Amino acid sequence: MNVLNFLLQNQGTQWLDYLLIISIVVAIFAFMFSNRGVRKAGYLGKPPEIHTELMCIECGFKEIRKFREGDYIGKTTDEKCKKCGAPVHINLIYTLFSPMEEKNQ
Repeated sequence: MNVLNFLLQNQGTQWLDYLLIISIVVAIFAFMFSNRGVRKAGYLGKPPEIHTELMCIECGFKEIRKFREGDYIGKTTDEKCKKCGAPVHINLIYTLFSPMEEKNQ
């Protein structure tokens, strides 16, 4: 208690201001670094599977294949329909995400 009396008599409450500032800075750094190990939702390193849906212009037959560079919706490809042999165009491009595995604690 003698130290507290000494500080209050000689320094006033200025030391409390410094203590408050230091406490706030320590709390901010603790909060910033406590979230470093938290896994963010979404992308976890394995690239998502991207698929392209092809649709026949003549009969409407649909086929799904892996995405290729240069694919865009509406593009008529060099591929032919497996059912009737007519040209096919790209109808959809979509992504499949696998569900994230939860850690058992």
